[in-house]
Amino acid sequence: MHLLRVSPRSPRAWKAAGDAVATFLTEGVFHFTEKGVWLQAIDPSMVVYVKLEAPRDAFAEYELKHPEVRVPISISEYQKVLSRLSPGDRLTLSFSSTNLYILMEGRGIRKEFVIPAIDLREESRPVTFPSSVSYVELPASHLKDALKNASVVSREVTLRVQDGRFVVEAREGSNVSTTEISPSPGVKIASDRPTTSKYSIDYLQNILRSADSTVTLEFSDDSPLKVSYSIEGIRLTFILAPLIL
Repeated sequence: MHLLRVSPRSPRAWKAAGDAVATFLTEGVFHFTEKGVWLQAIDPSMVVYVKLEAPRDAFAEYELKHPEVRVPISISEYQKVLSRLSPGDRLTLSFSSTNLYILMEGRGIRKEFVIPAIDLREESRPVTFPSSVSYVELPASHLKDALKNASVVSREVTLRVQDGRFVVEAREGSNVSTTEISPSPGVKIASDRPTTSKYSIDYLQNILRSADSTVTLEFSDDSPLKVSYSIEGIRLTFILAPLIL
């Protein structure tokens, strides 16, 4: 007996959100509830906290046999299957107590896959969200470009908010890359005081891999960085540990 049957309105967005999660997690538990779906975990290196949230209205079809259905799977195997999703395919997920069934249909072609559930216990670890002093909202393309500039110089990047501007800076010896972003249409910058913190460029670029619209950043001095963005209503949140300045 299937415990759930759901079909995302946008299979492309569902896959993109899963790709972002799979960058850091090899396994995880999707919780399907009457309000929607969520997944959260800390990556094995204990550097990044990942959370995915999709409201019920992100699905064209959403049927549950219980108020909450827990789906523990290998995320890496699941995303391999979703890589076979073709443009225009309808995606349907069904789950029994032992298997996840994945159906893709489009252009007269029907593809079916089965992934076994895994025995996965979730650890209840407290996650400390940053006490936000600085808030930056900007297009993902702005931040991706700034990180590319920084990566020419170093694999570490310093984020700074000062004088109403957002500064992305990298230094390696005498080499320096600085990108300054000022408030403009689509860019909001708010801060209680000047703020500086350093992070891994590789981790940040992986966090932003699926971002294609607006990204929000929240951080304080030498603090974890909270990164949030949405993909067609599916919300992704990451908390990245800082590097010590």
